[in-house]
Amino acid sequence: ENIRIPASVQRLGNAFYNTPLLKDNISEAIYLDKWLIYTNEEIESLSVQEGTIGIASEAIRGNELTQLDLPSSLKYICDGALQAHQLEQVSIPASVEYVGGYAFHNTLWFANQEDGLVYLDNWCLGYKNNLEQSIQIIEGTIGIAGSAFGYQQSITDVILPSTLKYIGEYAFYDNYIDVVDIPSSVLYIGYGAFAYNVGQIYFHHVPNYIDESFSFNTILTICDNDDIKAVLKQRLNNENGIVTRLEDAVIIEQLQTLEWWCYSYEYDVYVTNHNEQSYFKLDNNYYVS
Repeated sequence: ENIRIPASVQRLGNAFYNTPLLKDNISEAIYLDKWLIYTNEEIESLSVQEGTIGIASEAIRGNELTQLDLPSSLKYICDGALQAHQLEQVSIPASVEYVGGYAFHNTLWFANQEDGLVYLDNWCLGYKNNLEQSIQIIEGTIGIAGSAFGYQQSITDVILPSTLKYIGEYAFYDNYIDVVDIPSSVLYIGYGAFAYNVGQIYFHHVPNYIDESFSFNTILTICDNDDIKAVLKQRLNNENGIVTRLEDAVIIEQLQTLEWWCYSYEYDVYVTNHNEQSYFKLDNNYYVS
């Protein structure tokens, strides 16, 4: 009776399943503070009340729901939020900042989509059936849903648009990406978004939120300057895996005369130590860690 959801909460699973809060309630929709946490499985239409900021995992369910209106206040649509197999039309409000994994997959709308990359408004939700080795997210896309391309080791190349703001949790988890360039428009990179990847990732700025997004990578993280590198090291808790392109012509000339002591055949990267500093050579460019 006294449960409250703090204002800081941005993700909410099916946390209240099989509790008196749900079992003893016969309402068509149950809200807790500013979150929709449950709907009656027999409802045919639902207008989520204005002021709602989040839809919990599996909150919208049932085989009878055919009409759904989402409010302009909505920010978070959690993993598997819609379990509505007859829902044929749906839209994501412009206010939304996060779409979880498989949030719309169990709907008639998703079933009716053509094979390939699947978009809903200006969000990329992932793919259906066929998946290319190289992925180019269309310009105008602002978000990539959680787990959109996770565990797809056939993916080796990703091109992200200049309009992109949000990259969901595990969005590119365990791919084989060679190169990815993070646009300066990106504000949020979710947990594990590029974890267990290989290759090179380029940063031109530091997103507002970035938390263990690149864990367990065999990857060379490249950024434009030392200020960006310093913040990335702090945010990613990574002392050695982040490098900056070297612009000092004198040092580059010195490095060109050195014998590089380590070479990775898999990633085509040379590494050396010079004056107690580690340097990398990649595609005839020089970087400092």
